[in-house]
Parts: sequence; C-alpha cells; structure tokens
Amino acid sequence: MFDSLGLPSEGIAILLGILAFALAIGLTVTIFYILTLRNCLRQVRPENRRFEPNNTWLLLIPLFSLVYNFFVVKGISESLRNEYEQLGESPTTAPTYQIGLSYAIASCLTWVPMVGSFIGIGAFVLFIIYWVQIHGHKNRIATLQMQYQTNNDNGEHIL
Repeated sequence: MFDSLGLPSEGIAILLGILAFALAIGLTVTIFYILTLRNCLRQVRPENRRFEPNNTWLLLIPLFSLVYNFFVVKGISESLRNEYEQLGESPTTAPTYQIGLSYAIASCLTWVPMVGSFIGIGAFVLFIIYWVQIHGHKNRIATLQMQYQTNNDNGEHIL
C-alpha cells in the first residue's frame, strides 16, 4: 500500500508512531477538558443544573461533538447562572456563554476548506480561554458555597 509512495518501511513506522503519539496527546487533553466541565457541573447543586455532569463524556464522540458542544455550552452557562443567583450573586450575562459559543462555532468552521486551518488556530485559543473560564467559575462557586454555608451555620440568612 505505502510502497507506491516511495517511502521506506522505517519511515512509515516513524510516521505512524508520530500519528499515534499525536492522537494520544489529543485524547489526553480532551479527557482533562471533559473532566473540568464535569467537575464544574458537579459543583453546581442538582436543582440548579440544566445539564447532567456525566453527559459531558459524549463530547468524545467524533463529529457528534461538533453539534453537541452547543448544548454543553448552553447547559453549563445556564447552570452557572442559576447557581450564582441562588448564592446571591447576579451575573449580568450568562457566564461563559459568549466565549463557549464562539469556540463551538469556530470548531465547526474548521471543517471549511482553505480557511479551516486558520480558523483552527482561533478555535484553539477560544478552547483554552473557555477551559480556563470554566475552571475559574468552578472555584468561585466552591468559595461562594463555603461562605454561604458558614453564614448559614452562624444563623445568618443571605438569601
């Protein structure tokens, strides 16, 4: 099969090894990303969730994840907004929604011929920003929940 390309068999083995390594790195990054999304949703109280934490694993399905990402972004954003409101915070906009939606759109546009690779760079940057924002909101909610619990233990009612 590869003989027609004129590549020596050692070169093919090296090429396949590099490809396998790149796939392993990509899968590892994706798993850590999904774990961050899942942990953020688990930090939100069940009554405030608009998306189930374990459903984030569906992002591992190739091509399906391009569409499903829109649902994940919306569900996480609404869940965060509900949690903040219950904790006495009132976000002016839906947390993480704009950057998440931008990332989801850019991910779809990477499939457009000739411009997809340029858009892919932007999608990667948006991916990192979205991931960092989700992690930050998870930590902020955890802090607010601890403060809320402490104030309730002292007999004070914030809400």
